[in-house]
Amino acid sequence: MRYPLIVLFVALQMAIPLHHYVAADNPHDPRFAWRMLLDAAVKGCSLDVRQDGAAVDLGARFSAHWASLARPGRPNIARAMARRLCQDKPGSRVTIDLRCQLFGGGESVLEDGTTSQCQGSP
Repeated sequence: MRYPLIVLFVALQMAIPLHHYVAADNPHDPRFAWRMLLDAAVKGCSLDVRQDGAAVDLGARFSAHWASLARPGRPNIARAMARRLCQDKPGSRVTIDLRCQLFGGGESVLEDGTTSQCQGSP
């Protein structure tokens, strides 16, 4: 093969968007997908984080940037925030309820708020 770096570069450019279809946390998030320029299927998402049953004010506990990143339905960001809450108060129970309303009706539940994100807590 004459140009291995060019072939590798082109292969990566084709493979990276496949992650969206194979291993994405949120199937409705069009970032890094070939359909990125299409209209998104999500109207909006609601995020409810609770620590020991009490609602957490994300704006007070985290920077506005982190809170704004979690709200459009990005479970990995919400989980990272939950892990931080778990570290700040070991032994607590932190749950995430993340639901997205879809165009055309329907709802996509990304986190249902029943499982604690802290290790070792019920």
